[in-house]
Amino acid sequence: MGRWFAFADSIELLDGEGVGRRQRMHGHWGRKQSEIDQEVVSFRPPQTLAWRHLAERLNGKPAPRFDLPTSILRFAARLRPDLAEVVRSADGVTFWATDAKARAELGYAPRSLREGLVSYLSSSSSSSSSSNSSE
Repeated sequence: MGRWFAFADSIELLDGEGVGRRQRMHGHWGRKQSEIDQEVVSFRPPQTLAWRHLAERLNGKPAPRFDLPTSILRFAARLRPDLAEVVRSADGVTFWATDAKARAELGYAPRSLREGLVSYLSSSSSSSSSSNSSE
C-alpha cells in the first residue's frame, strides 16, 4: 500500500485489511505534523483505491474544515475560463472513476504493469529482430 501513499511519512494500520481497513497517515502540512484517519471503501490493486476521511489533525488538534460552495467555483470559472471544464466535470462528483463497469459488462481484466511491460518488450524485440533478419 505504500506506493499509493508515497506522499505520507508513514502509515499506521488501525484495523482490518482491504475494504473496511482503517489506517492513519502521518505526514506534514507545511510545518505542522498531520494525521489523517481513513477507512478504505474500495480496494482492487493496482487499479482502484478509494477511502474516506474519518478524522484529520494538525499538531494533534482537529484540522479546520474547508468546503468551497459550487456557486463560488462557478463564479471563479467565469473569471478564469480555463477552470470552467474542471468545475463542470467535478460538480457533484464524489468518486472520479473505477473500472467496475468495464469489468462487469465487458469482462475487462487488465494485466499488471509487469505483465504488460514484459509482453510489450518481448513483442517489440521480436518485431525488430524479424525486420533485421529480412535485410
